[in-house]
Amino acid sequence: MKRLLLVLVLVCFCVQAKAQVSGNSGAIMEVSAYLSSIRSNTSMARTSGSGIDHLENLLNEVQPAVYLSSGQVKTFGDQPTALYTDVSSLADANSLVSSKESIEMVTIRMERSADLRTIDLSLLSSFPNLKYVYLLSTIETTANTLVSLVQNTDSRFVVFYKISKGA
Repeated sequence: MKRLLLVLVLVCFCVQAKAQVSGNSGAIMEVSAYLSSIRSNTSMARTSGSGIDHLENLLNEVQPAVYLSSGQVKTFGDQPTALYTDVSSLADANSLVSSKESIEMVTIRMERSADLRTIDLSLLSSFPNLKYVYLLSTIETTANTLVSLVQNTDSRFVVFYKISKGA
């Protein structure tokens, strides 16, 4: 009877912990907080850190990439894994970017106050291997403002942001 009770308590605890982790997956987080949460979940699960290593590589290392701005597309390297664009050009990504199947991360820059407008992520639905959307603001704003601008997120990818005034 004691063992059964112990198992029941353990199961309830695990289900509650999993629900809390799952509940955070849809949240839009600051990039360093997101990386920290992955690190802590990875260390608790004792799984390989290859997923976080790959994400850090996408964030910090030079990648084959597509740059889309003002209707102009420039591709550097074969099989680009990153797309860099701004809010104004996001609507053109579907029609102008030809290498959608290799893109894993889209970075959307906000450099002017006019860029602080609705960001419709359904515009990225034609990118089959998209895993991450990175909102990078180089103007003064707040996390709440950035989060409120995002619409139509997709469970296929994670959205995170960084506010780096003057970057």
